Amino acid sequence: MKKIIAVVLFICLIGIGIYVYINSSSKQGQDSDIQLLFNRWDNGEVEDSEKMKIIEVLMDYVSKNPQASNEDLQAISNNILVFVIEDFKMIQYIENPEFYGSSGRESYHFIVFKGESKMIDSKGSMRIDEIIKREDNLYFVFATDYRVSNITGVQLFNIEIDDDTLNLNHIINKEGLVEKFVYDDVSNILYYDNGHIYFKEITDNGNEVLITAGDTDFLMRLDEDEHYYISPTTP
Repeated sequence: MKKIIAVVLFICLIGIGIYVYINSSSKQGQDSDIQLLFNRWDNGEVEDSEKMKIIEVLMDYVSKNPQASNEDLQAISNNILVFVIEDFKMIQYIENPEFYGSSGRESYHFIVFKGESKMIDSKGSMRIDEIIKREDNLYFVFATDYRVSNITGVQLFNIEIDDDTLNLNHIINKEGLVEKFVYDDVSNILYYDNGHIYFKEITDNGNEVLITAGDTDFLMRLDEDEHYYISPTTP
């Protein structure tokens, strides 16, 4: 009887080993396929019609492989960056500037939560600087826009996750802007006098944001309506 049990256990162990090997081989093959796709993209070898399809492949892969580490994802392409705050994850891919140009390259961003991937930016011009968790299921995103080669703007928005719904809200108070600031209502980007804006410091869990515009620092504070307004005086 003991001999039969031992044989059964041995067979079971073999079966488990084969299953693990097949799944591991399948994952490695999938990793390799995705890497090949992004290698072509990074080398400027894909058509515009292929780009979203490749991003969708990555989104599907991330959704089905939650065990994939940040290092695994970033190893797919040097132009992939992963932002993680506890169970919140954002994946950023920005095209290689060597082939698409510094201002012409496109950005793609998607959120991963509850095993699903949700696109928030495609064919854009956004580079994430920082993400802050404000409270449960509420995150503030600070990003630079590089669309125009000789100037940069900034985007500030929040992402609120309510059950299975993702809400994105732009949170710069565009009324009564000081100095030479201009707000683009179409792209929701803040510009300054055809120059550059940089995030210099984000403090107090995002309640205050110090930015540099031109040669001057300005303070952006969060108001009662959860929108940022620009202080008329330098800090």
